[in-house]
Amino acid sequence: MPVYRDDEQKTWFYVFNYYDDYGKRKQKRKRGFKTKKDATDALRKLEVQFSDGTYVESKKIPFKQYIKDWFSIKKLSLSNNTISLYTGSIKNNILPVLGNIELSYLKPMHIQKFILKMHDKGLAEATIKRTFNIVNVCLNDAVKIGDIPSNPASKIEKPKVSPKEMKIWTVNQIQHFLNCSKNHRLYFIFHLAIMTGLRKGELLGLRWKDIDLEKQVLYVTQTLEQDGKTIKKGAKTRSSVRSVTFSKSTKQVLLAYQEQQDIEKEGYEPVYKDLDLVFRARNGAPYHHRNLTRVFESLTKKAELPHIRFHDLRHTHASLMIAQNEPMKLIAERLGHNKISTTMDTYGHLLPNMQHDASNRLDQTIFGESQ
Repeated sequence: MPVYRDDEQKTWFYVFNYYDDYGKRKQKRKRGFKTKKDATDALRKLEVQFSDGTYVESKKIPFKQYIKDWFSIKKLSLSNNTISLYTGSIKNNILPVLGNIELSYLKPMHIQKFILKMHDKGLAEATIKRTFNIVNVCLNDAVKIGDIPSNPASKIEKPKVSPKEMKIWTVNQIQHFLNCSKNHRLYFIFHLAIMTGLRKGELLGLRWKDIDLEKQVLYVTQTLEQDGKTIKKGAKTRSSVRSVTFSKSTKQVLLAYQEQQDIEKEGYEPVYKDLDLVFRARNGAPYHHRNLTRVFESLTKKAELPHIRFHDLRHTHASLMIAQNEPMKLIAERLGHNKISTTMDTYGHLLPNMQHDASNRLDQTIFGESQ
């Protein structure tokens, strides 16, 4: 067994001889073992890895170079907004802490210190989790293609985001808001957001050809990105490309909006940009996310209602579905969630009310009375 003692350092080391893929004889040494047994166990583990083909040669490259190369490929499948978030996270938070460490030398303690550094900077929990996830996905990919044997980020406790109190409107507040905004040009998008639960980007990317007024169903097939210019085919996730039904009242609202658009279009020819968008600027161009947010906040304040984000209309829609005892699978499908567990994690706190109602109905069924 090629295990030897280093008399000067009073430690043990092993020597392993092998042939690379080109038939060239190579030798691998590793020093610093405290006992002969430790060195022997490590050598045997290495021999097994070579035997079953799981050995991975350490990649001697700084992590800053590796993650940059990885990101240059990863960005091809990301939206412009996500690319911007990744770029900032890599530059400001990842490279300063992990950049100069060799990929093969990254240890769980390095990842732990990286997380602590972000906490010390006062970054939000969501930002810390998102930034950690970038590193984690990068290292997972490094394992998949054989650049490292294991992911050091998978061996520590992942950052968590404390759940925030969800802000939603009651039925009376919804009715009041819609009544106050009914004469505004964007009333129709508020109505559709509440009645379908679509995301802001999905609403702003919606086209008339994506809506079947006869069957009362719309199809989410593209989104408007945060820059207010780029229309991305597909949606946030694969499951977000979906069909969503709507009510008779929503159909009437859309028909009325269609008539209003036809009148607007006549006033802007020949400079009108016909992108077939349902919600757009008066000249047909995409309606910017920021402008929609600004209008929504202004109308909310004017109606003297509790402040919520536009995105909270989506949460409001989900809460109404839950209050109606709709199946969670149906709600998940309408919202475009890949898994019911995502819907449960987001809205599970609303379920106790449903359980209370169910208990009362059980009383009614068995005893003919409710408590």
